[in-house]
Amino acid sequence: MKMIGAAAVLAAALMPVAASASKAPGWTGFYLGLHGGYDWVETEDSGLYAYDHDFDDLSGGIQAGYDHRLGNNLVIGLLLDLGLSSASGSRSTLDLVGGLPIVTQARTELESYGAVRARLGYAMGDVLPYVTGGIAWARYDVTYTQDFFGLGGTDIRETNGHIGWTAGAGLEYALTPSFSVKAEYLYADYGSDTYRGDFLGLPLAESIDLTTHNTRIGLNYRF
Repeated sequence: MKMIGAAAVLAAALMPVAASASKAPGWTGFYLGLHGGYDWVETEDSGLYAYDHDFDDLSGGIQAGYDHRLGNNLVIGLLLDLGLSSASGSRSTLDLVGGLPIVTQARTELESYGAVRARLGYAMGDVLPYVTGGIAWARYDVTYTQDFFGLGGTDIRETNGHIGWTAGAGLEYALTPSFSVKAEYLYADYGSDTYRGDFLGLPLAESIDLTTHNTRIGLNYRF
């Protein structure tokens, strides 16, 4: 709910633009733009509890795409967006087994993301509400170490690419025939990937599921 509420706040902040005189760009053509927003990241692992990190932080990037307005005011389009995220989570624990210490340290980070998305909207003058969805990918970094009594233990340090899907909705407004602003909410399920390391010299593998919620605002220049 907090992600949906944040998206609603972003959309409400742009509503005054829609009340201005018509500046509709026609909603057909290529565009290039920037976006910035906030990521909520959720992970789930297949065994090591320290992987289960829920964290959030800022993100931002670029987008490019093409829209085509049909005769019935429907707008269809295809876009590519790429970005970087500063969202990361860490955990450190100290457990005693028979009076001997076991130190566990884990850090996970969403480094970057991207998507190829289709979108379908309905042009209402300056205003273009739309739904969107497509293929998404993310680069995710994991560091997990566990020290048994100072004699070594578990060591996983790997960065993998996850591939999945994304879907969401947004609202775009024309500022001028060339510039538009948008507010958008996206959910992404990047699927599961395997992170490999060793446990006391033996091979170890952990499967991690990655999902995100993202709210963002953006600025597009239309050619």
